[in-house]
Amino acid sequence: MKIMAYAISVLILISMANVLFAEEVEHFFPKENPIFSLSIPDDWDVVSSMFPNSWREWRKEDVQGSGAVPFQASPDFVQEGRLLITLWAFVPDAVADLGVAEQNAGELIAERVTDFIPAADTWEKNSINGIPFLFMDASGKEKAKNEAPVNVKAAFFNPEGTHVFLLMVIGSPEIMEKYEGEVQKIINSIKPGK
Repeated sequence: MKIMAYAISVLILISMANVLFAEEVEHFFPKENPIFSLSIPDDWDVVSSMFPNSWREWRKEDVQGSGAVPFQASPDFVQEGRLLITLWAFVPDAVADLGVAEQNAGELIAERVTDFIPAADTWEKNSINGIPFLFMDASGKEKAKNEAPVNVKAAFFNPEGTHVFLLMVIGSPEIMEKYEGEVQKIINSIKPGK
């Protein structure tokens, strides 16, 4: 009986150590002379939406209009009600600063979410690692998943004063609650390029 209790205790400690000491992978945008970086847990799936198998090759001049930077991350892409993080970049001529992003936010977010209902009347302005951010939490329906109910976390940021990016997190209310800590850690990991 003592051996069984000892074995269970060891398994619990190993599980807790894996959670506490999970590795993260830092991703740079672009790879050479990066504008910014962010870190994703190494056990999450990361894929490209523009350059399969070579998303690190994105460069400033590759962004045309408002298009996805070749980056998506999820703890599990095939999970029902999954959580999906997508990164979008905007051409400086179209969205020059966070003020323009704030004015056009509804249109930009409507590309992925319908019935967008913000949790607050205004965007929250903040700074993370010296980078200006605009944040909004909301609910809505995801276009890609048969109008399934989702929670949304949108974060516009401007790491170097020229390019505006949108990090959008979409997931079922239950999944968003489950991964709330990890999502906040990912957002807090965004820092200026080296």
